[in-house]
Amino acid sequence: MENSLIPTFISSVVALLIAVIGVFQDRIRRFLMGARLKVEFEMKPPFIFKKSLSPVKNGIRWETFYFRVGVINEGSSSASKATVMLAGIEKKDEETGTWKRLDWFVPINLDWCHSVGFEYPEIHPGSTAYFDLGMSSCSAKDLVTFFGARLGEPDLKKFHLATSRIDAAQAGYSLPEAHYRMRIHISASNCDPLEVNFEFWYAPGWSSDTSELLSSDHTRLNLVSQYPQSLVASTRRLLNNAMEADS
Repeated sequence: MENSLIPTFISSVVALLIAVIGVFQDRIRRFLMGARLKVEFEMKPPFIFKKSLSPVKNGIRWETFYFRVGVINEGSSSASKATVMLAGIEKKDEETGTWKRLDWFVPINLDWCHSVGFEYPEIHPGSTAYFDLGMSSCSAKDLVTFFGARLGEPDLKKFHLATSRIDAAQAGYSLPEAHYRMRIHISASNCDPLEVNFEFWYAPGWSSDTSELLSSDHTRLNLVSQYPQSLVASTRRLLNNAMEADS
């Protein structure tokens, strides 16, 4: 009796595989032959670099540290019309340890490096494009407050997000010192969108150069995770369907 069930079981498995392939055939073809994006970031150049701003009073040149993220195309065809969306920001409540979404935040596009704008025309297979995440800037107006920032006096610096089409500082897209999580969506017209999660530690303190910044503990950005959004959505749908079938 048990042997007679084996062909039936095999037929059922084959039928299930054929059904799955039929449902996901476009996605499978896109995975094998289309563009496939992956994010790269480390706390080192070229992802972080320093730039001096224009001279201000007393002849002091204030310095700003820029943070940018690499997007490499590991697929077989070019990624067309790639865009980056800053989809969410959460701030950690240090007293309770909980994460809370920022009430003022509305999702917004970020710009690609080198004045490309919010849409990158083509990321060719094997090549990497970079988008700007933001810049850390000291708001010191004179030497006294500048050295205060270096010594760890709070609220003397802000992280201005690289928002597209609007001025981040004027529109309020700037982060004071705190502990954050950022969620970013990267998409193109011919590949699955990618969800990327960062954790950002932004504590009091200032560094005079890039090497000093990288060895400090007051400004740290970590790439936590990345995965195709479509995979997450498909898994959720399967779980919901399974739960509805059992109920």
